[in-house]
Amino acid sequence: MSAQSSIRALNNDCLEQIFVELRPKRGLRSLSLTCRWLRDACLDVLFERCIAYSDVLQQPTEAFPPPHLWRHIRFLRMIGCFDCYPDLSDVESISDSTYQAVSTTACREDILADVLYAMPRLLSVVVEGVKERGVPWPMLKVFLSAPQLSTFDIFGRLYAGGTITSDDAFFSPGAITSFRYVPQNKRVRFTSSSAEKYIVRTILERLSTSLDVLHLPCESVPFRRLDRWDWSSLQELHLRGDGRRLLEYGVPLISILCRMSHLRRLSLKLARSRSKPLGAIWPPNSAVKAIPWPELESLTMTWLHPEEQLFRHLPSTLRDLHLRVWPRRYYPNPGFHEYRALQRLGKQLPNWVRETPSASMVIQAIQSCRQISLRSFDLEYIADSNDIRLLQLVARSFPDLQYLRLYRYRRSEDMAHAPVVRTILDALYRGDIDILVQECMSDALSPLRNLRALRLYLDYNRTLAHVEGGSATDLNPKP
Repeated sequence: MSAQSSIRALNNDCLEQIFVELRPKRGLRSLSLTCRWLRDACLDVLFERCIAYSDVLQQPTEAFPPPHLWRHIRFLRMIGCFDCYPDLSDVESISDSTYQAVSTTACREDILADVLYAMPRLLSVVVEGVKERGVPWPMLKVFLSAPQLSTFDIFGRLYAGGTITSDDAFFSPGAITSFRYVPQNKRVRFTSSSAEKYIVRTILERLSTSLDVLHLPCESVPFRRLDRWDWSSLQELHLRGDGRRLLEYGVPLISILCRMSHLRRLSLKLARSRSKPLGAIWPPNSAVKAIPWPELESLTMTWLHPEEQLFRHLPSTLRDLHLRVWPRRYYPNPGFHEYRALQRLGKQLPNWVRETPSASMVIQAIQSCRQISLRSFDLEYIADSNDIRLLQLVARSFPDLQYLRLYRYRRSEDMAHAPVVRTILDALYRGDIDILVQECMSDALSPLRNLRALRLYLDYNRTLAHVEGGSATDLNPKP
């Protein structure tokens, strides 16, 4: 039997798996050039990913690949702003009225709708590089109404145009199951316009029953309405940004998210900018008595409140727990020249307050936990006299841990009390290869028999002095 006939004997699933394995290694293109039959067989994998350019939508031949390849595209990545004229690319100097005129007269949404209709296999669209003006609402409606599209992601700005009426806001939703809106620059103060908040509210109201994945900046979340909609399919929720809007609402987060009964992954990366501290997710006086997420598998929190009751009710399904500070304390702020450039653009740098818990606060939270078989645990804290006791409690409370990461800060005045662990490089330099950690820490973590990866970031004593006021100037630490 010839090699060609042997390949023809494979079914389509086997062939597709072979093509998928070859593509990252740049072998699929060479294989596709061997014969016409293989070329036709691998087209769906060879051209399933596509890059398009948003700023030349009026010329589809320049914005997209050749039309005969559209039927093979599954993942579309759109790059660039949606301004149609090159001389208007400086979006900072364009007024809202001018931008509205540019957006409404070009009819690019009709062109985009025709192109998406010609991509029957399209599953995912990622939009990025849209600058400050974001994506025009007519364009957003085209994406959200595409019947074959299931995933829609925006990295940058969603929308920052003028006002939108209720008639303009209407759209017929497609089959979107994943909606992710992620502002890219977390060092710049992010603001959400009233029009953008209205758009986000409209999108969530129409898609709440079908969404499986939802990522949103906290500044755009309609907290007053989340508990009114049906979230019967939602399994993953990520909220990130300034938590002041949540504080202004004054309702505990556990009550706002109480209708997300099938949630499996919850990430709350919230910070505050010189406002009062963030409250407890589940305060003692809450009307909620049972956890509304009985299937929760992964939880990420960036602050601990002394009255937090959530840890008392964590379900037995929880496998990953991440107690980290956001934004990361050790990220350096922009330099002088970058700061001046941001000032010229009218940007404001948020004066984040990093609420890093002490070892004693973490002990209080872990002690209130019920029996949980954790697989992964990330912890960022400030060392105090209970440092070793905290490690002992982690090992005793979560004996099934496979992955453990500790980010520990030490004040200079506490260095004599908090145990110091020498890294491998220090041990090699001193010649003490057999003594890599002090006996007290190794004994504290010794019950973790199933541990597969242990990452310790313990050289934060210099960094802490620079970040107490909310700004970090030291270099990233080394494990």
